[in-house]
Order: sequence, then C-alpha cells, then structure tokens
Amino acid sequence: MIVDDLIKQTVKCQGITNIREEQHMSKITSYETVMVESFIPNNTSGKHGKIHIRPVSGYKYPTSLQVECSKKLSHDYPIGTKFMLQAKLTNREGGGEYLYSSYRWGFEVIK
Repeated sequence: MIVDDLIKQTVKCQGITNIREEQHMSKITSYETVMVESFIPNNTSGKHGKIHIRPVSGYKYPTSLQVECSKKLSHDYPIGTKFMLQAKLTNREGGGEYLYSSYRWGFEVIK
C-alpha cells in the first residue's frame, strides 16, 4: 500500500527511530491518497514557476485547488504526468484552501 511504502521510505531515509518514528507515522496516516497532475496554468499571477500541480479531474478535489508538494513533480517529469501522493486539505492563513504533501515524501508516477 502506498501509505506503508511512504512511511518505510521516509523512516529509512531520515533514520527516524522509536518515538519520533511513531509521531511521524501518525502524521502520515492522517493524510489521504490523492491523484494529481502537472500542468501550465493560464494565469501565473502570484504563483511561483511555470509548471504547477493540481488534483486530477473527476476525483474528490476540484482542479482549481493548488497543491504544495515536491518540486520534483514539476521539474523532473513531462507536463501532464499524473502522480499518486499523500496529501491533506489545509488552510493558508489569509489565502484559502490547498492540498499539502511534504516535499520529503515519496510519490508514485502513474503516467
């Protein structure tokens, strides 16, 4: 399962043990699996970079929602590539809702 793999990968990469490992695992499991894709927005006003990540159409979240995640998704793969990652809906103070996934966590390339 992707959550278990993310936990094992993160724990292995960061050398987390005992209490820190348990705390980290509980944080990851409060997230959900979300399919996202890279795209070039029509308007980049107030955004950083040319390529952005958004939820895939037809699933739980609207494509208008921004996704904060690893820059590898927008830098290392072609535009339109789909990914599965762990994310949660978060509120930005004064800026509205967005999906957040730690840049340190793994992800799965779908196509």
